[in-house]
Amino acid sequence: MSGFEAIVDPSIPQLQLSTPTSTPRGIPLYGRMGVMTARVMVNDRGPYLFVLDTGAEWSVMSERLAARLSLSDPTTTQEVEVLGFCGTERGKQIHLNSLSIEGTRCGTWKP
Repeated sequence: MSGFEAIVDPSIPQLQLSTPTSTPRGIPLYGRMGVMTARVMVNDRGPYLFVLDTGAEWSVMSERLAARLSLSDPTTTQEVEVLGFCGTERGKQIHLNSLSIEGTRCGTWKP
């Protein structure tokens, strides 16, 4: 039975079996400090754990990670205010060549 999908309808006293469909691809999530995180590749380096916020307009990383990835060049950054669930913080908007989650490329961003 492991090679089939089961369809259960409580109004019919029988079990229907069908051939399996492809396995849906999901993103493994990790709970950390009360939020959900995922492993993210930044500019093809990583993985790094990022907080997932589906309502956010920005992806945020620490200054330490930005420095490790050589993203903190003052000539290519722009000062911004970021409003989050803990309040408003000053930050720097930067350019990323790529961002991917579990092998799925999310796009290219420029300030």
